[in-house]
Amino acid sequence: MISFLRAIISVFVSIEMIFASLPFGLNYSFKMPEKNTGEYTQYVNPFIGTGGIPWACGMLSPAACAPFGCVRLGPDTCAAGGIAAIKTNTSGYYYEHQHMLGFSFGRLSGTGARDYGMFRVTPLVNGKKPNALAYSHNSESAYPGYYSVYLPASALLCEMTATEHSGLLRFRNQSKKNSGICIDASSCISSGHVENASMEMNSDGRSFTGEATLFGTFTGRFNGMKVYIYGKFDKTPFSCSVNDSLLIAEFSDSEYTLKAGISFVSCDNAKNNLETEGNESFDTVLKDTVSKWE
Repeated sequence: MISFLRAIISVFVSIEMIFASLPFGLNYSFKMPEKNTGEYTQYVNPFIGTGGIPWACGMLSPAACAPFGCVRLGPDTCAAGGIAAIKTNTSGYYYEHQHMLGFSFGRLSGTGARDYGMFRVTPLVNGKKPNALAYSHNSESAYPGYYSVYLPASALLCEMTATEHSGLLRFRNQSKKNSGICIDASSCISSGHVENASMEMNSDGRSFTGEATLFGTFTGRFNGMKVYIYGKFDKTPFSCSVNDSLLIAEFSDSEYTLKAGISFVSCDNAKNNLETEGNESFDTVLKDTVSKWE
């Protein structure tokens, strides 16, 4: 049985690798930022346990998180075309995947269960939300409290860090064109689903609130679980629109940061989580989280 599974996975991985290696005019060569690790965190490899045979691998994720953190902010990967089959990414991440859907604020670690994946943030491509974004492990980096990846289709370096109840995403535009992101309140990991998802931009033009009810492997067993977000941008978008559960923000700035608090209690609690934990600069929060891991 194990040999059969190996053969099936090898076929799927081989097919994806072929598509991922085709020249579509994307430049995968990108120099990633230097690691900002400490005496002990320099030895940690967050990619351990993120690949292997489904049902028989670690099901871990390189997502950014603080020690004992509720928020695990990181990539949700997929096969070409946005497919995530054969239970390969129950943590949201599978190393053999060469594409990703975006970055969500929560995931389970080390389980075969698929849950969370809420409020996924996806960089736009030519002003639109893509089905999937190609990436290379050569332009990807992670250490305790930090994850980053360069996405050539959107020309964005995407960096993430987190506190116990909030997450920060910093985007650095490598092109001369405008860029943007969408935040999807209806997102979830793989085979789950979401109900009552909504997003609302506040009158200040920079902050927003959202909520959703998650129905995953565990949360679906007790009629779903409500989750809330309060987020704000450090720059004012030149364009921002909300369509039910999807918020789209576009920026002319070469660099911008999204900060967001997450709560399973209320939007007010999500706002309080951000203001008490994640309201400093990206670098300040990152330094503090790395120090906690040390």
